[in-house]
Amino acid sequence: MFHRLAARSLRSASASASNSSSKCHKVNFQSKRFLNLHEYQSSAIMEQAGVNVPFGIAAHSVEEAVAAANQIGDEEVVIKSQILAGG
Repeated sequence: MFHRLAARSLRSASASASNSSSKCHKVNFQSKRFLNLHEYQSSAIMEQAGVNVPFGIAAHSVEEAVAAANQIGDEEVVIKSQILAGG
């Protein structure tokens, strides 16, 4: 008895799925950004929370970048631009 009920349920579910599949519509989702942080901003938040982060100095102009490089004092420094871009 159980086997017949299970088989009937499977046939019924299969028929429902095949009938509803023709009614499905493709939906495209676009992600929405709810939190916009640059890397230097998130690094500062993590550092305040006690997370180890690499040393860096944020600069908003060429003059600030030159001053930051002089403050670091090494012969070579890395300058990294940061923009908000999703991906």
